[in-house]
Amino acid sequence: MKISSIFYFPVLLASLASAQVITYRPSSDADSRLPFCGAGTYQASGQPQDSAYDTLGSDTSATFALDQSGAASGLWQQRIVTGFPPTSGTHQSVVLVVDSSASGYEDSQSSFSSKLAYSTDGGSTYKTLHSTGFGWFRTVDQITLAPDLDISNIRILMCDRAIGHGASGVEIDVADIRVDITN
Repeated sequence: MKISSIFYFPVLLASLASAQVITYRPSSDADSRLPFCGAGTYQASGQPQDSAYDTLGSDTSATFALDQSGAASGLWQQRIVTGFPPTSGTHQSVVLVVDSSASGYEDSQSSFSSKLAYSTDGGSTYKTLHSTGFGWFRTVDQITLAPDLDISNIRILMCDRAIGHGASGVEIDVADIRVDITN
């Protein structure tokens, strides 16, 4: 009995030591009206977010900004990041990593809010990472996902809202979006 437990322990250590982390990044992003995330008038952003998921990681970032100064009513815009490659099988771990912050300004007649969320079912439902009218300090969110998830179903939603009749603006800064899979 002791002999088999001695042999088992080194095999377990060798198995843990050989675990390999592979990083996957999305490949595209686009303006989107759905799912609806704002009030007032939708405004396409035209702000590509490719620096948020380039191979340089957190060394580069992309800003998703909205300024409603002079607008008669609230504005909102939304962008969805997609394009993770298909994966199959069961992995030791699947972790979504999002490095972001948000800030804004407002006057007494307006307000702003921002939202960052993710989906693991192709965009049918979203889980909120951050949703606030005050912004958030730079945060690296690490979300452990199902080990058998096909990561091609992951979506990242960014939404900016400026509400009211005054001057307000908001921006979400995303430095990195990736999935780390450990096999």
